[in-house]
Amino acid sequence: MKAALKSAHESQYTACEKLGVSQGCLNLWLNNKRNPSPDDIAKFCKVFNVTPNYLFGFEEISEQDKALLNAIKSVTANTQDAKQSQDNQIQKQLPEKAR
Repeated sequence: MKAALKSAHESQYTACEKLGVSQGCLNLWLNNKRNPSPDDIAKFCKVFNVTPNYLFGFEEISEQDKALLNAIKSVTANTQDAKQSQDNQIQKQLPEKAR
């Protein structure tokens, strides 16, 4: 986890905000005093574009893989933004009673 945070140039404070955990909790994980739940591991992997195998030290993530994961994350975010925008346009077009 430490390497993933360092690679992402992420402070513990902003990492905690993104993960929805306290700094104390993150410090326990980083110092191997508490294990994150499987859900926490999945969220960490998604937020910091790493795999569980990377977190457990079974593999190193290449720069090419990082770029690919970032591209996928960007496309996903753009798709979600476009859907939200489309939903907002539909809402504006509906009569007041239908909203």
